[in-house]
Amino acid sequence: MHKDLFVESIQLAVTKLKDGSHHDFDWIVFRAGKFSSTGASEVTAELVSGFLLTRAQPYRYNVLFQDATTQQEMRRHIDDIRGEWTKTLLPAGATPAEAVFKGFMGKGGSVTDGYVAIDRLLYWEAGRYKLEIIVNTTRPDQSFVDAWVFDLTADDVKSLRLNPVIIVREACGLDVTYNFVYPAYQEPEPEPE
Repeated sequence: MHKDLFVESIQLAVTKLKDGSHHDFDWIVFRAGKFSSTGASEVTAELVSGFLLTRAQPYRYNVLFQDATTQQEMRRHIDDIRGEWTKTLLPAGATPAEAVFKGFMGKGGSVTDGYVAIDRLLYWEAGRYKLEIIVNTTRPDQSFVDAWVFDLTADDVKSLRLNPVIIVREACGLDVTYNFVYPAYQEPEPEPE
């Protein structure tokens, strides 16, 4: 408080309170949105890097975080699906990609195996979660931690459970729009003494 700091990195830690399972998220990009009077919006992204946070010029940052461990586990399955898609799309010739995709999803074999593996890696379920943000600074070397809790409803999870199909679509180079949920953050209850 009340001093300039150089922010070296930011991480998130999410813990499912029901079973204590834990996932870490690393910052990957800064996002900036531009909105026009016509209602159109454009989102740009910039790779993250350390920045000076000053008292004189505070700034709101929109940061995208990723669970790199889970993403790496998904990568092998995504690459397999992408390879199968290429083999399927080449003989299809002029057939529209959307029409080819419908048959592709029913193909079975490694396509189904990849989809199922990606689906199983999706760990969100209805319940309460604790979110911690860890902001690491240099000169001085410090970590600032704040925490909140949030709840995911059954409807939230139902929406998120559609993302594995979207991941497969993206692996095939098709247009995608991911499903997001925006639960309200609350202050955590005090720890019992």
